[in-house]
Amino acid sequence: MAIRWGWRGDNPAFGVHRNHEEKRVRYLTPAEILILSDALSTHSERISANAIRLLLLTGARRGEVLAHFGPAVRAGADAVLAASVFHFGQLRIGEVKEALRAERVEVR
Repeated sequence: MAIRWGWRGDNPAFGVHRNHEEKRVRYLTPAEILILSDALSTHSERISANAIRLLLLTGARRGEVLAHFGPAVRAGADAVLAASVFHFGQLRIGEVKEALRAERVEVR
């Protein structure tokens, strides 16, 4: 972007090779998400449990959660938008609602 916007004439990362990363082939099922959610709701460390919820629901990386959502987690937030999970097709909204209803959780 800096090159495109005229802020730089070169790419300072040119020639830097990325670390190899294995593709992820498995995601939590809706039922597993419910089990994890139940476990987190009774976890004694609220801040840790809330941080894990943020990771789960947003698809964000640990560092992103700590940098951007840290104040919300410390303030006691227990849920954040799950948009990226749905956006990238990891789960469909209907699947999650169906799994929640199967567990007798009220869903809008």
